[in-house]
Amino acid sequence: MWITISLVIAISILLTDTASGVQEFDAEPADTEANPLQSVRLTCRVRSRKGECVWLKNRRVVGKIPGKYQFSREPADGDCSVTISTARLEEDDGLWQCQVTMASLEDLGLESREAQLTIREPPQPPRLEEHDTQVAGGERLAARAGEPKKVRCVSRMGNPPAFIRWFLGNEEITHSSAQTNASDVAKPRTFTASSLLHYTFEKADNSRTLSCRAYHGAYADASSSHPSLDSIRLDNSHQLTATAYKEIVVSLDVMYRPTARLEGNSREDIEEGANLTLRCVADANPPANIVWRKSGQASIFDIKERISFRAVQRSDSGVYSCSAKNDMGDSPEMQVVVDVKYKPRIVRIEPPSPLTFDMKEQIRLTCVAEGNPTPKISWLQRFGRDPKVWNMRGRESTLVVSNASYAYQGVYICEAANEIKGKLYRVQSQEARVDIKGPPQVMTEHSRTRDRVVAGSDDDALLAVFFCADPRPRDVTWSWGSQSLLAGKTLFRYVADPLIADEEREDCYEARLTVRGVQKGDSRRFSLNVTNDRGTTEHIVELDVREPVSMSLVMAVTAGGVAFLLLFLTILVYLIRSEKMCFSRKYNATGMFKNDPNSDSGSASSGEQPSGGHNTSRDKLTPKESKNVKGNQSAAIPPDALYAGRSGQVNGQANGQAQQAPSLATSGVAGAYDGNSIKVPVVQFQGQRPPPPNVTTVSVQQF
Repeated sequence: MWITISLVIAISILLTDTASGVQEFDAEPADTEANPLQSVRLTCRVRSRKGECVWLKNRRVVGKIPGKYQFSREPADGDCSVTISTARLEEDDGLWQCQVTMASLEDLGLESREAQLTIREPPQPPRLEEHDTQVAGGERLAARAGEPKKVRCVSRMGNPPAFIRWFLGNEEITHSSAQTNASDVAKPRTFTASSLLHYTFEKADNSRTLSCRAYHGAYADASSSHPSLDSIRLDNSHQLTATAYKEIVVSLDVMYRPTARLEGNSREDIEEGANLTLRCVADANPPANIVWRKSGQASIFDIKERISFRAVQRSDSGVYSCSAKNDMGDSPEMQVVVDVKYKPRIVRIEPPSPLTFDMKEQIRLTCVAEGNPTPKISWLQRFGRDPKVWNMRGRESTLVVSNASYAYQGVYICEAANEIKGKLYRVQSQEARVDIKGPPQVMTEHSRTRDRVVAGSDDDALLAVFFCADPRPRDVTWSWGSQSLLAGKTLFRYVADPLIADEEREDCYEARLTVRGVQKGDSRRFSLNVTNDRGTTEHIVELDVREPVSMSLVMAVTAGGVAFLLLFLTILVYLIRSEKMCFSRKYNATGMFKNDPNSDSGSASSGEQPSGGHNTSRDKLTPKESKNVKGNQSAAIPPDALYAGRSGQVNGQANGQAQQAPSLATSGVAGAYDGNSIKVPVVQFQGQRPPPPNVTTVSVQQF
């Protein structure tokens, strides 16, 4: 019994070992794609492997080849995977199978499924064919609106065959196509993919793009790759995921009947001088022929799409109509009304710029302008280099300068202006350049040119001359007396600066001569001589040196003035003390003058006035003074004669009545009174008093 039990246990163990030792696949090789020269690994893993691993390609055994095929025949872990290095289409493309040999009569061998190893071969770029005629990329593909069109796209020598898709603009139209793949006879193991598009194009498709895209995994050029999320299934049941494509693009030339529309200025009022363009736009393919007609004219006005009016004239007013025609039919006629107004336009400047004139030659510039009303012409010359500052040179269409000079050199423009409906229109011409050639010319009107310079002794004197010359001066010399000095040189106290080119005016310069510490002997005429290839010009600058007033003269004049003042004051004090002045009178209570009681002039008292308000008494001279008057024709000045009231009245007003100026004749004074001043002989004084001048002028005082 124990023997039976032991036998059963042994058989059970043997059966268990045998069952657990059957070799089988854990992983079989799968269909794989690879680009040329890549390394490819085909997976094959066996569980409970006992036999040897063997690989077959196209049902032929493949041995281990160093650097090409690497796999383990008896892997301990059961991994029989093969690595294919530098895969090539001719060598490695095909059906691969993993096999495991029999380890014993009881252990059957293993055969995996055949896996397709595809070594990609990038196909040629796609091309379009129409009726077996190739259509190059970028060309126009002709079609008639509303009629079916057949176009074929072919991509050759690809492995696997390319998958072709069609796009109209950005819209995919692959559903309107059918693709077929066939072995390419020109290159074994490659295929030709051909897709036929059957599509009806419409008018709106004209000028749109038609694209044929060939997708293939071997397109490795990233610049031409376009990502795609689609998995593309081929008709041979192989699945291909394409991430890049190449395409050919053409522009559609869809022919249709024209329709016309007008473009341009359709307002009633068109200002003359404007550039008016009328355009008849024909929406047609092929391009339509345009016919323009004008009202009142039996003949055709024009046969082009665009008619342009340069400075449109009033005679261009009218009704214009256009129509379009092509092989597909005619368009309806379109009309536009043109009513012309006028504004200025400068046609040209004669002669054309640049212009060169000689000195003293006549300059004639003509501005030809159009406009209605007739434009007013202005000629402007740019002042210096400032583009915003211009000088007016003329107001006629032709600018005439009879005697050319450097002042007329520079840039000119012609300006034309008129007014339409209260709006001012102004246009300017292109700049015209005028160049003057000739001998040097001194610009005497310029502020930097000095004909005469005044300087004090021992000061520095600056002599400056502004001149223009073209060609440039080759000799600039200052001369005085027997001396001469070139510009840029120094002679003792005389410094001739180098020429200073003017920043504002072209071909103009400033010459300077500095005389340091001038002396009286420097008062002379200095000559500037400027020479260029056209001639010589001379300009004279006069230097006037003035001596300063000496201190001795100032002191002498001051001393004389002080002495004269002292003498005058002495005489004045003497006269006051001698009581011979006749001006000392005072107002009485009535507002009348009265004699100074301290005066011994000998004049009689005026006395009281009568009730009538007029002074009827006359001043009288003492016998002594009367004698002097008779003997020497001299007398004291009556006090009333030295005062005049307003409006020629004497002594103001007393009791509301004007007092009349006393007569010199009745006063006993020999002299003249003109209402403003009195000239009388001076009274002779007794004793040793020095006589005053013979005649004294006294101004009438106003109170």
